[in-house]
Amino acid sequence: MAFFVEKLDLSRIESGEAGDGAQFMYRFWLRNEGHMNRDSGMTHLSRQLMLFRPEYIPGDVPPVGLIGKDTTFRRYIPTTNEPTSLPLEYRSMMAPGYHAAIAGEPWFDIQRTGQMMGEGTPDLILERLILPFRTAAGFERLFCLLTLREEVSRSGRSDPEDRRGGFRPGTDRCRSGWVHRPAIAPRFQPEA
Repeated sequence: MAFFVEKLDLSRIESGEAGDGAQFMYRFWLRNEGHMNRDSGMTHLSRQLMLFRPEYIPGDVPPVGLIGKDTTFRRYIPTTNEPTSLPLEYRSMMAPGYHAAIAGEPWFDIQRTGQMMGEGTPDLILERLILPFRTAAGFERLFCLLTLREEVSRSGRSDPEDRRGGFRPGTDRCRSGWVHRPAIAPRFQPEA
């Protein structure tokens, strides 16, 4: 099965091409210059977030601090509580995003998991936003929002290599709307 991770320009979030949660979180991060402040929208979104300690581990993802109860991770991999229990090959492909965020750089990508996440896990198209935040107590954490765009195994395609209507890695184009899906109405509103 096809597997890819394609870094996307942050301007796609700013122009409304990302999911509502990613748009809200990125705007919140910009507005607060990376500082985590109390906000009802972020509290609501926290159920969908994974928080990582900013520990650089060459070729691997950092240690997880928290996985929200409504995350894509919990939905599709309920048998484990640690991303570090996923196959190393998959984690190695995900690591550059976390390493960039550890260095203070926001990261946005789209990925197709194929069979990389292990046996029994469906082929998924995921949108991922990783942002470095500093808490009020002075702790640094990486906030990761992983949003399901499509479960390929349920899309009705008989050929898993068929990308008709799909994202074409290396072309910076998305034909099916996985990334180019504008928000109808924002779900998350910052506190006044």
